[in-house]
Amino acid sequence: RICPNKGVDIAPFIVGFGYIIPEYPLILCLHSKLSVHMAEQHGERWRAMLYASLAGSPERVNAILHAFEAEPLLGMVCPPIYPYYANAVHFGGNYAQMRDILEGFDIHVTPDTVIDFPMGSMFWCRPQVLKPWLEKKFTYEDFAPLAEDVRDSSLAHSMERLFFFGCGIAGYRWARLPD
Repeated sequence: RICPNKGVDIAPFIVGFGYIIPEYPLILCLHSKLSVHMAEQHGERWRAMLYASLAGSPERVNAILHAFEAEPLLGMVCPPIYPYYANAVHFGGNYAQMRDILEGFDIHVTPDTVIDFPMGSMFWCRPQVLKPWLEKKFTYEDFAPLAEDVRDSSLAHSMERLFFFGCGIAGYRWARLPD
């Protein structure tokens, strides 16, 4: 499927494939992951770590599938935090937009609320944890075109930080894979 160049990886996933996501028992969200916020060698290492942790071997994939089978309330599994970004697990410039979206679910956050999210927006999940975001019926037009060097404060970056909230809204928990 060819999608418009809007919303980095999030809009193609949520808007471009949103209609088909509920048809599957599990979803693996992978993408090419080009980061413009770090030196190229860090970006390549991060991408390799993301891919390896989620789908690096048949044994890894089978372990993840087994975890979902064994734990019915497991809604999402994401990679470990890449050390380069260890201090970047926060709202960033996305607080106001996230607050407004979450208030629609009667979830109230403050700038001091501690959050976590699947940094890099790659993960395995049950489609039910995406339902809150799919039901918002976002369109490509909701995802404004972005300058290559400025992505914070965008709907795409807010959505990346909302994925774990979707687990809670849907009654599931999330887990981070070990290093």
